[in-house]
Amino acid sequence: MTEDEFEAPPFIWAVIPIVGGIATGVGLILGLGWLGHRLTPAPHNSSTSALVNAADKTQAAAELESLDPV
Repeated sequence: MTEDEFEAPPFIWAVIPIVGGIATGVGLILGLGWLGHRLTPAPHNSSTSALVNAADKTQAAAELESLDPV
């Protein structure tokens, strides 16, 4: 086979890997972003944080009373 007889592969063979690579990259970016969003803990809602604050204040008051040498 000489150089003149060589036939290049079809154009689609060169295009499909490029399109596939781009699709894979976009899929990874979107998928990892979604996964990161799903694994992020939800912030406390107002009623939960109010309970947590009240419990913290109660605990702090109890600690202060235990330190008071009356």
